[in-house]
Amino acid sequence: RREHAEQQREAMLWKHPEPDALWSVAASKRLWERRPTDEDFGEVRVAVGPQRLTVTLVTPETKPVEDLEPMSAMALRRFVRAHSTVPQLPIAVSLRVFSRVVLRGDRRVATELTLAALGQLATFHAPDDMLLVVVAAPERRRDWDWVKWLPHVQHPHRVDAGGAERMVYTSLSEAEESLADVLAGRPR
Repeated sequence: RREHAEQQREAMLWKHPEPDALWSVAASKRLWERRPTDEDFGEVRVAVGPQRLTVTLVTPETKPVEDLEPMSAMALRRFVRAHSTVPQLPIAVSLRVFSRVVLRGDRRVATELTLAALGQLATFHAPDDMLLVVVAAPERRRDWDWVKWLPHVQHPHRVDAGGAERMVYTSLSEAEESLADVLAGRPR
């Protein structure tokens, strides 16, 4: 059971590394490794928590659990329940299944989660396969100035004095207007 749990942990951390470890992925051959045909395309780690063990625990041959002495039966059930989950594994969300994601609650927590998600998306997905668009109120625009360095934020066909126009907007309607051709799937 321990080997299986450790293998599961290693596999999950490989697939969804800690946000602080993304720099090592970006500096490796794994940069932009997820393609649109991959099942993990668009997945982002959003938390850590307990998850089911990927193998089924099989209890030793005994009488039926209900025929065991009550203390033994209860101990067996507790043992199986306790060892059927692995604590502190990455929990991921597939963004492919949502047309939009809204984070609410504490601003600091929501911002940190957004930064971590954008970091993962930019690290694992090529700019040819995924565009990132930021919509931020004018008073929050400075918080998002750093995204201009991501190739994923460059408009596919529009240019300005600095090169490719950055897809950072102050309203959703402004973003939709600027991206109408991209959203419709036709080049300008």
